[in-house]
Amino acid sequence: MPARLMSFSVLALAALLLGAADRTASAAEGFAEYALLEFDAAGHGGQAWHGPQSGLLLYPAGWAVGDAAALVVHDGPSLGAMGRDVRERLLQEQAAVLELAAGPQPPAILLPAMFAALHALRHHAGAGLVVIIGVGMAGEVALLSADPAQADRHAGADGPRFSAHLHLDPLQARFLPGNQSADAREAWPARASALCIALAQSDVFDPGYASTTIARDCRVALTAIGP
Repeated sequence: MPARLMSFSVLALAALLLGAADRTASAAEGFAEYALLEFDAAGHGGQAWHGPQSGLLLYPAGWAVGDAAALVVHDGPSLGAMGRDVRERLLQEQAAVLELAAGPQPPAILLPAMFAALHALRHHAGAGLVVIIGVGMAGEVALLSADPAQADRHAGADGPRFSAHLHLDPLQARFLPGNQSADAREAWPARASALCIALAQSDVFDPGYASTTIARDCRVALTAIGP
């Protein structure tokens, strides 16, 4: 089933999601439009029972084709306070945000959906570089998607790749570099540095986990550039 985008203004979103506090609160905090992005994991190494899926794709004001996007994976059924803060910081960095609930399934079972979502973000939503961020227990699938063998299996040798893989948890953060397209490599260090600083200041982390340490470790891991 091909991915499809259904776009609405922020006012239409508020009307459609009346009563869903998690999403309507976000309507006033950083995004101008949203779309329901559909994708099918069965076409990316998943089983037929995976079936078509969809996720809420939020756009910051001024987002254009070729701009960055982030796939934010959480334990579900909603992002929770920590995930919402991550989402808002990404939107402030002018990245579109696609939210997916991982549920209790093992990371390997979730991988086809992650790469199907990546394909939809790149080829149907028109995103440029895409990072994957796992919040809490869902962080494992974000890291597993960095495995070249898994990427080849689920996206093909010439398919799109995530630009970075991040696992955010209150007491730890893990970062793995991804692949950049040729036209994105020059701008990636500055983009990654801004991403790392924004995420390091989020509410995900325990107050004892210094934001400067997180930002430094993130920047070094994603860009191979020293502090």
